[in-house]
Amino acid sequence: MACGFLDVCKDWRLGRATNERSYESTNCQVVRLELVCAFNVIRPEAQNARKQWSSMDRGNIEADLVITSSGKLVLGSKTKGASGKRAYVMNMSTLVARTWQVWRQKVVLSVLLMGLVIAVLFVVAMIVNYVVAPHPPEVMLKEVWQGMNFLQKLVVVVLFNLILAVQYRALAASAFVTQEVWNGRSVHFWEAIRSVSRKQLRLFWMVLLASVFTGPLGLIVGPILIFATAAGFPSAILEGKTGFAAVKRGNALLKHDRGKIAVLVILWLGIGIAAVIAWVRFLMLLGDQFGEPFPWYLRPVPAMGFWLILLLPQLYLIALTLLFLERRKLEIESATAGTAEIT
Repeated sequence: MACGFLDVCKDWRLGRATNERSYESTNCQVVRLELVCAFNVIRPEAQNARKQWSSMDRGNIEADLVITSSGKLVLGSKTKGASGKRAYVMNMSTLVARTWQVWRQKVVLSVLLMGLVIAVLFVVAMIVNYVVAPHPPEVMLKEVWQGMNFLQKLVVVVLFNLILAVQYRALAASAFVTQEVWNGRSVHFWEAIRSVSRKQLRLFWMVLLASVFTGPLGLIVGPILIFATAAGFPSAILEGKTGFAAVKRGNALLKHDRGKIAVLVILWLGIGIAAVIAWVRFLMLLGDQFGEPFPWYLRPVPAMGFWLILLLPQLYLIALTLLFLERRKLEIESATAGTAEIT
């Protein structure tokens, strides 16, 4: 089969197709190619795909060459579903590649969604610094907080929650954008923002409150809750399920993807923590070099770094959404095939 796989890959120039076809090479077994869109197969990609094929455990798995919408060759696996039909399942490397592809395809929209959080943060900072608790720029934030009365602190807490609400809405909108890209539809900034309702954000708040109420243990409980509820976020956002219903639905649908979800959580938290530490260190170096407060031309730098760091949870949620959409598609196909067999 490997022989037929390579022979088909390296020389075929294929046109547009939307269904599965089979091609047979001389003296080799049939190799099935899932043709997603128009593309040209080039030799280096075929060789790379063959290396992936050679390293796979081919026990009860049938490997297929999958051509994505960008024309890139990737190797997935086909496993038997409930109906006995072969179903494509993304591996981890393909999931990461597709996440990056979706984000890059809507890079301007994705950056603008998280930029909305930065804009709200800027407005809140102006309100706190010049209205709620006016103070000289050289005063430390800790001293400003300690000098506030109860009402001032309450206003700051409310404004902080407003920032979180905007961030959660932007993340949920990113999941909606991913669904639209998956379905081949165009989407605009305000359309993505308006697609999110407060009901779809309840799971975000549940995880936050559970982490906060555990006090110092939140540093341990938080990551555990993030992993335990990760599968529920796409269901909450795309299907409108709330709280425990979303988690139950997501865990049932993604029960075979717990390993991928664990890797995604580790990557997000690990890279996020490293990025925050590196950025704080960089700002300290700038402070030593230029003094504090920063000169006017450096004052946007902290916000720009925070903006980039906010892209990490966005990429994480895009990956979760792709996993969810893939499994939901297989679920629908399996149910349709089962109905057809009964009929």
